[in-house]
Amino acid sequence: MAEMMASAATFVMRSVIGKLTARLAENYHLAKDVERKIRFLKDELSAMDAVLQKLADKDDDQIDGPSKDWRNKVRELSYDIEDILHRPFDAQSPPWRFQGQLCAQSHA
Repeated sequence: MAEMMASAATFVMRSVIGKLTARLAENYHLAKDVERKIRFLKDELSAMDAVLQKLADKDDDQIDGPSKDWRNKVRELSYDIEDILHRPFDAQSPPWRFQGQLCAQSHA
C-alpha cells in the first residue's frame, strides 16, 4: 500500500515538473517576443525623434503641410504612449497588450 502511495506521489510530482517546465518555456518565448517588440518600437520611435529634431530647427512657415500633420500625429502618439506607460502594471493586462492601439493610432 505504501509503495502504491509513493508511486502515485512520484507520478503527480513528475506531472507537476513537466507542467512547470512547459510553463517556463512558454513564458521564456513570451518574454523574448516582448523584448523584440520593445526593441522594434524603440528603433521606430528613435527614427521619428530624429525627424522631429530636424523639424524643430525650422520655423513653422518653412514646414510643408504633410510634415506638420505628421509632426502633430507623432506628438499625439507620444502622449498616448506616455499615458500607457504610466498605467499601473497588471499581469492580466500588461502594457504590451495595447500595441494594437499604438499601431492603429500611428497609422491614422
